[in-house]
Amino acid sequence: MPASLRGNVDHQPPSSPTTAERSWSCMYFVAMWNLYCCRSANLQNGQCSAHIFFEMSAKIPAPGSSSDEHSNPSIAATCSASQINWCISAVTYLGVCYKYGVGGVKKDVHKAATLFQRAVDACEVTAMCHFGLCYGDGDGVEKDIHKAVTLWQRAAAAGHTTAMFNLGLCYERGDGVDQDTSKALSLYQRAADVGYTSAMCNLATCVEQIKTVTLYQRAADAGNATAMTGLGACYYNGIGVDKDIHKAVTLWQRVADYGETDALCNLGVCYENGDGVQKDASKAVTLYQRAADGGSANAMYILACRHSRGVGGLAKDIHQAHRLWRRAADIGHSKAAARLRNLLSKSNST
Repeated sequence: MPASLRGNVDHQPPSSPTTAERSWSCMYFVAMWNLYCCRSANLQNGQCSAHIFFEMSAKIPAPGSSSDEHSNPSIAATCSASQINWCISAVTYLGVCYKYGVGGVKKDVHKAATLFQRAVDACEVTAMCHFGLCYGDGDGVEKDIHKAVTLWQRAAAAGHTTAMFNLGLCYERGDGVDQDTSKALSLYQRAADVGYTSAMCNLATCVEQIKTVTLYQRAADAGNATAMTGLGACYYNGIGVDKDIHKAVTLWQRVADYGETDALCNLGVCYENGDGVQKDASKAVTLYQRAADGGSANAMYILACRHSRGVGGLAKDIHQAHRLWRRAADIGHSKAAARLRNLLSKSNST
């Protein structure tokens, strides 16, 4: 997933401590404040000592743990649930420090993953979200989107907004789960309702896409060829609807017979790649040629690229490639124009 649309993981600390527990919570908040001040002042990582206080606050082990260097069951037995919660939260944030190389430590994704696992074992919700990111990106663990989804499902069920957002992305794209636009919308809505701005943006986009699909469908039902082509693109890419390449092909085939150039070009791509149809390079070229003859700049560009390399069932023909790129560029195809500029630049430099 990719990682580009995922929001920052919001941290949800445990409830306020009692007077007797302030020594533990104080270290936690000193660490948070130190990290915030250093980042705000753009200090170098080595000037930040947040990790020291997180280390101190994380000394109490999770209930039942006994395998790592911090474990001491006798200490855990004498601590209240709230004290242990503060320590597990510190373990999570210490993991964050190592994951991103902040708080005075060098980046170490393997150590971060170990710390997140320790916190997840104690059911720390924010750690579930971070650990899910580790599995989603392959940071410190072997990449496994299914494990990421499981962790985000647990965190989302506990009310973690970033987990809701990441899980929504998975359902929207079909990453690790069957694509389900309605589930994606529901998760975005839940996160948006509590102020998660990235979820608001994605929700707005999804709603707009669904409106687009609805309008395309109405126009397609009335026989509009352009609408059928657009609706096919929605099904092909899973935009506003669950992805269905076979439906896309069926829609494009209906209007290709009437010379709809975008549909012809799209069908050419399907036959070239074997998407929803049996792979057939010769039929793909025929469809591209029909689209180009009808004025499709994109089809001209595709044919030109095939001729320039002698692939896709076409003989290598640089002159034909240049002619097609020129035709496409003359009617506004930016990639074709860029190809011509690049060729001209190479010609002038020799």
